[in-house]
Amino acid sequence: MNTMSPIRGASLAGPSKDAADYLYETPLSVRRVMDRVVALYDNDDTIMRGGAIEAIAEGRAAYWTMAKYHNARAADLPLLLNAGVDIVRAIDGAYETRQESKHIALESIVPLNRKAVNELAKAYLHYGMSRDEAELEARRVRDPRPSLKRAPLTYANIKAGRV
Repeated sequence: MNTMSPIRGASLAGPSKDAADYLYETPLSVRRVMDRVVALYDNDDTIMRGGAIEAIAEGRAAYWTMAKYHNARAADLPLLLNAGVDIVRAIDGAYETRQESKHIALESIVPLNRKAVNELAKAYLHYGMSRDEAELEARRVRDPRPSLKRAPLTYANIKAGRV
């Protein structure tokens, strides 16, 4: 059987597994993404995992965080987001008077599915910042936080583009 397309080098066998997960997002594929994200950021949390699984099962935006227990506000943010609270409302509530912390909080959110990517991109725009979808999706596979040799994750460094 010929699996080659009339277009030179293209295959009729279908998309790769990674491409299929992206194109045909299912609760199972999002759950696999969550497991990889938990391993990447080394911050498993049973309660957050339960909320994310519930959001995934209900077809809503699902989130994780880069933060660990030492940053309680940022670590708790996905609990609200996975319960269906709007990102802007959740961040404004957690960081009422600290504008610079709102930007840092956005940087700590990891979207687990396409709906979450879209909502997170809108939240960045609300705060006068912009992140493209590819950059937000990359948080699932690589830790974007600066190493110790780079500038620390502060409001001034984010605004100046050093991180």
